[in-house]
Amino acid sequence: MTSRRLSVIADPRKPEAVQLHERMRAWLAERGAYAENPQEADVQIVIGGDGSVVRAARANDQVPVLGIDFGQFGFLAHVPPSRWEARLKQV
Repeated sequence: MTSRRLSVIADPRKPEAVQLHERMRAWLAERGAYAENPQEADVQIVIGGDGSVVRAARANDQVPVLGIDFGQFGFLAHVPPSRWEARLKQV
């Protein structure tokens, strides 16, 4: 993992996404890569479906978004939940 700062948001309607949010936040914090404020992030991690990814991208169009798929289609949120750690190591 590089020295980028990442923020994480999750779809609050999906309990599994909220649980992963907590694990991911702790994992990033241990590595000094967690940005509490999304405005200070280099990358925004979105745990949810394609709609969540679109909303995050609209909210801050200056920060790249990486979607962790907890939706139905996974067109935009294409990283499966089982692969989040491996994918974040590549960011």
